[in-house]
Amino acid sequence: MLDSARLRDPNRKSPIATLAGGLPGLAFAIALAAGCTWIAAHAGRALFSMATSPVSPILVAIIVGVLLGQFRHWPAALAPGLRFAASGVLRMGIALIGLRLALVSLGALSLHAAPIVVGCLLFAALVIPRLCRWLGVSAESATLLTVGTAICGCTAVLAVAPIIRASAAQTGYAVATVMLLGLCGVVAYPFLAHYLFASSPVSAGIFMGTAIHDTSQVVGAGLVYAQQFQSPMALTAATVAKLMRNLSLAVVVPVLAWRAARVRGPTAEGGRVTRYVPWFVVGFILFAALRTVGDTMARGNPALQYRWDVVVTQVAHTADWCLTIGMFATGMTLANSGLRSLGWRPLVAGLVAAVLLAATSLSLLLAIY
Repeated sequence: MLDSARLRDPNRKSPIATLAGGLPGLAFAIALAAGCTWIAAHAGRALFSMATSPVSPILVAIIVGVLLGQFRHWPAALAPGLRFAASGVLRMGIALIGLRLALVSLGALSLHAAPIVVGCLLFAALVIPRLCRWLGVSAESATLLTVGTAICGCTAVLAVAPIIRASAAQTGYAVATVMLLGLCGVVAYPFLAHYLFASSPVSAGIFMGTAIHDTSQVVGAGLVYAQQFQSPMALTAATVAKLMRNLSLAVVVPVLAWRAARVRGPTAEGGRVTRYVPWFVVGFILFAALRTVGDTMARGNPALQYRWDVVVTQVAHTADWCLTIGMFATGMTLANSGLRSLGWRPLVAGLVAAVLLAATSLSLLLAIY
């Protein structure tokens, strides 16, 4: 017997056929994401002479995706899987990122970093959108650059983009901008931080944790500082400050979703919660809550703590893979999405925003501590 959905749409494929049709493109995205991860790891270690590469696989993935997307003769069979990777896989990665965010007390370092983090977030929210508007950057790109610069780099951009209905070109441009500028910070900011805060590794770490965009880049800069100046405390402080920035994503994304829904007006979805908070944002918040519960239960039990740490590490790796796969697929779609039409203005806006954010962090640290 035919189901009613098939009777209404005789061309509609079954779930199994849909899955099979997407496998070639998904396998292609996974294979290329693996290659991008290898390139990022080995190139980063070679360039920076570090045990851990500060070069993000996501940045490499989107660049490689854009380059490969310029070739117009890819098999049409790849398209369904690439679309799934750029949507479903990418959003799953965003949801899984929540397990990285421990909501338990971070101790004295969090109190030390809190005024700097809050000050930088407020500055970014007030200044960067106005800067973008003055430069003639679109509202969608301005929002993506603001959250990418102020909160957590590409993760914030990817979480917010579908909510504000940013185009693939706007999303890819914002990711590339914040990742490239953050990488510049990895090179320069450890030495600037030491010059200004040589006697206070905690302040140096907070500066790096608030001025550099992506989590992997903050850790990379902290490692550079720790190895160059024999100060592991700077790495710890940088990580804590960055974690506090990341936590704001759990508030910012639902607020933006709610505001976007109000602007668009009533829809067929009625008053459902999912109208305001997409499923991957709900997943993000639930995973953050799960991390809190897991950390609390494992505390004081070495065996349980070890097993929980393994779970957290594996989920973090899975999230990285999902984001890398999704951004490679997104890059593949950018060739015909009008990326060139965005021009130089978003890049200039991102550069000025990054400099202003670093200046704000330095000013607050020098004024308070």
